[in-house]
Amino acid sequence: MYSVKTNREYDAITVEIETVKSQIDQCELRQLELDELIENLKQEIKQVETEVNDLKMNLAELEKELQEKMAVTETETHELEVERHRLISQIEKPMYATYERIRKAKNGLAVVPIIRGACGGCYQTIPPQRILELRQWKRLIVCEVCGRILVWDETLDRQETSDQKRTK
Repeated sequence: MYSVKTNREYDAITVEIETVKSQIDQCELRQLELDELIENLKQEIKQVETEVNDLKMNLAELEKELQEKMAVTETETHELEVERHRLISQIEKPMYATYERIRKAKNGLAVVPIIRGACGGCYQTIPPQRILELRQWKRLIVCEVCGRILVWDETLDRQETSDQKRTK
């Protein structure tokens, strides 16, 4: 300011000083805004980290539960396979061959119960005489429509009877 010789130079320097002060104020304000944003983001990061840790713990618990269920399922599967092999040895070879042929053709569903007088596989009505034969277990009966082996499920029979009593 001491080297200023005219009013015009003085005014120019004053304007320049005011402009620089204004820029400094804007920068300081922007710095405060950014500091506040940084603090907010740090808090948000802490919250997200807490949530992530909670989710990791939950995931670990669920994985442990899944492993336990898988172990139980594997054990049950093994037991059922052993039981299946035991039962297969008691079935006549031609009857078992028929069962296997039907099972492969029907995507694993070779034996179906009679449900409300119909085949449990294709839902075609079964004649009463065939149902009577099924109840007496006289011979192997196959559905005339889908070719599946039909069985009489006594638990379904009891359930249908109790349903009929409720509706009356």
